[in-house]
Amino acid sequence: MSEEGNKDITLFFNIGNRDVKIGGEIIPKEEVRSRGEEILNNYDSFKERLNFELVSPFLEKFNPNKVYLFVTNQEDPEFRKQDTLFFGRIIQRFIKERGIKCEVKHYEWKPTDYNLAFLFFTNFFKDFDDHSRKIISTSGGVPAMKFAMQIVASSLFNNVEFYSVDERTHDVKPVDIENTLKKELVKRSAIELLKRHDYAGIINLLENNRIENRKLRLLLEYAHNRLCFNFDTANAKINDFINSLPSVEKGEYEKLKIDFLDKKSSLTNYSKTWR
Repeated sequence: MSEEGNKDITLFFNIGNRDVKIGGEIIPKEEVRSRGEEILNNYDSFKERLNFELVSPFLEKFNPNKVYLFVTNQEDPEFRKQDTLFFGRIIQRFIKERGIKCEVKHYEWKPTDYNLAFLFFTNFFKDFDDHSRKIISTSGGVPAMKFAMQIVASSLFNNVEFYSVDERTHDVKPVDIENTLKKELVKRSAIELLKRHDYAGIINLLENNRIENRKLRLLLEYAHNRLCFNFDTANAKINDFINSLPSVEKGEYEKLKIDFLDKKSSLTNYSKTWR
């Protein structure tokens, strides 16, 4: 039963591979486009087994006037098989059966490109006014598209709210958007630093933003010391990391340990070539 009255409410969803399930099972990413098309073409026979666990709770809670679904429909054949185009059309049909207006919007570029995602959502939202109540789902979809939609909407409008769905309980919960965006910005910055192998920079970034993760820090310290040829310290850090893991996971990281004799021998031979 809806908790909301008849208000002018619009919902916005980025559609990902978890938004349509069959009997509670997630469809593999590589089959999203093909299976989605199959389900859409045979909707009536699949209907009773379909689950929309990231969308249905919003419809029930907010009883919206209109819903927008953002789906990927890329031209690059390498990534088309993961596109959510048909998932969006399936959900659109489900929503329209409930007497709610619904539009599917196609995103045709690389969904992991933040700049393109920002441009897309800026162009989409620019013609909206700030009077209607806007509800944005932070569940599902590609991270870059979710982040771009949140940034653009929160920058342009005052009357916008952000919610997520607990996938275990299916409860719709408000999102602390300020902290959510802050974490995403830190993540993006860390990825850029990682591309440059600036592990010390990532450590400083996490410290400045008061983000604590002991295991991650040990790995970063290991990588930084290995990069600086501080092999004793690097080995000490990876040993501390391995000791913090459950026994079944330890073996996977043993290969990161440094063979001191091999490394020191290589450095000695290298230095001789410059004498």
